[in-house]
Amino acid sequence: MRVFRRCPFPWQVAVALAVASPVAADIIRVDSNAPGGNNGSSWIDAFVDLRDALLAAKSGDEIRIAAGTYRPDHGTGIRTESFVLPDGIVLLGGYPGHAAPDPDLRNPVANRTILSGDIGVSGDTTDNTYRILVASNTGASTLLDGLVFSGGRADAAFPNNYGGAIYGSSAQLFIHDCEFSDNFALAGGAIHMSNGSAPTITSCAFLRNTAQNFGGAINGNAASPFIDACEFFDNRSESSGGAISTSAGAPEIWNSTFENNSTQFFGGAVYSFQGTIDVVASTFRDNYVFNDVSQGFDGGGALYFDSVSPTVSGCRFVDNFTTDDGSAIFSRSSTLNLRASVFLNNFAGSDGGALRYTAGTGLVRSCLMVGNTALSRGGAIDMSGGSLVVANSTIVANRIYGLGGGGISITGGTPLLRNSVLWSNSDASGTNEPAQVRQFAGTPIIVDYCCMQAWTGSLQGIGNISVPPTFVDADGPDNVFGTDDDDLHLRPFSPCVNGGDPVEVIPPDDNDMDGQGRVMGCRIDIGADEFPAGQPGSGDMNADGVVNGADLQRFTGALVGPAIAADLCVADLNADLVVDQLDEAIFLSAASGLIVLPLNNSFPAIVPNGVNR
Repeated sequence: MRVFRRCPFPWQVAVALAVASPVAADIIRVDSNAPGGNNGSSWIDAFVDLRDALLAAKSGDEIRIAAGTYRPDHGTGIRTESFVLPDGIVLLGGYPGHAAPDPDLRNPVANRTILSGDIGVSGDTTDNTYRILVASNTGASTLLDGLVFSGGRADAAFPNNYGGAIYGSSAQLFIHDCEFSDNFALAGGAIHMSNGSAPTITSCAFLRNTAQNFGGAINGNAASPFIDACEFFDNRSESSGGAISTSAGAPEIWNSTFENNSTQFFGGAVYSFQGTIDVVASTFRDNYVFNDVSQGFDGGGALYFDSVSPTVSGCRFVDNFTTDDGSAIFSRSSTLNLRASVFLNNFAGSDGGALRYTAGTGLVRSCLMVGNTALSRGGAIDMSGGSLVVANSTIVANRIYGLGGGGISITGGTPLLRNSVLWSNSDASGTNEPAQVRQFAGTPIIVDYCCMQAWTGSLQGIGNISVPPTFVDADGPDNVFGTDDDDLHLRPFSPCVNGGDPVEVIPPDDNDMDGQGRVMGCRIDIGADEFPAGQPGSGDMNADGVVNGADLQRFTGALVGPAIAADLCVADLNADLVVDQLDEAIFLSAASGLIVLPLNNSFPAIVPNGVNR
């Protein structure tokens, strides 16, 4: 767990600057057009070459760079030359420079500060510098902010084939609000980090970077980058990880966007091998894996996990594509924890329209999978080994063209399906039960407390229903499944509300597809959506944290009908297992402000007449 996880970057910068700017620290200025003494002491006397400023700097100094283009070769044209980043330096771009009315009025967007690898013939990348900047053994007080890195080309022998823009070894630095565009390397087209590096990379843009092998934008080898609020567009690798490739580290990716990244074999956006990886609250759209050759286990249009322990939480996968397996995610021999994520209209040319799962141990929890397609097996999920639990999920209108299970296909392993909706999934046989779940081999699947179209009871399990789940608008105003306007929330009187396993044990960090908690009301709902209701015995019918007039209609429904199933225990204010006039008197007193009800009561989960809540 990284120290700065989910912390706002201004606070991180404040800490970094406080560490990096002791009393004796200097401010050094760089302006390629400065007319003065070129010693860095003022904007008039600024260094004209960034390399001179870096050589003059000591730990704790702040280097301010004016708009312009700066090259690392000092005019020599030697490709092995790079800017060398000292430990503890704060490097800030975006200043207007000496000619401006206020040269310290910083604006990185208006005043682009470019560190360029184009040191030879302009526009000819074959003579560009191998690596624009090198950072080795830098601590967490080292900061790069407001810079553009462009045109690095690491196409020589090691180490000049890693990290076209930045090469880091044992580097613990901050990189904030930087752009990395049109860089190239064998691995890590823009950034390569190794040997225990743990950079924090926030609010950066990675555009059109390319790797011959691994990590079109970022490659990590025994590194643990923390990446937050970054954008990855049009990056490409020829082998693995169109945007990011990691091995044997503990990377974290938060609040980031991946669009139109690609590779030929493994992981159109991200490839991870060994170690751990967290991917949280990020969006993956139009990423792809495309090849026309025979390669085993290839695919993962957005994410590919191999022998790793990944957690994917609160993410969105839309319109990703692979000619092979797992258009959104391919999980191989991994311990997969996939939760509260949405999969819409992803396409696999073979198996696993959303997820291809083989070997390992997996949990898919509170996920929404709608309108995904696979040509062969598993319109939503294809499982061929290991142990996989699919729980509290909604799997609707996925399809295949053969007889491989439009919803879930199982050709090996030990599957368990519980508290989930499978509806309108189709294969060549139609939308019957095998089109929802089709098992060819493996330990017989157990299905508990699910809402499944055409349920016959032929599969093992208890508590299942076959009545329509009644969503708000499953295919949205455009009447097309798998688009952004689909609304798979449950209607108030859906049979799935309060219909899940009454003894389900919910992890404390478990959320539904909207990020709200489970359980709300009397017991868990079936599917990825939890219908909002307050805690048992609280009277807070709509789960807004107060008891007032807004709760009256639903309380009345619980009292005299029609009652939403989840509301019965919420309205039982005196915990006597019946909703009656005694509860009504307590509710009216609470709603009028005469008394205050605790909102964390926990009464027995039994409704009137002994029906399990």
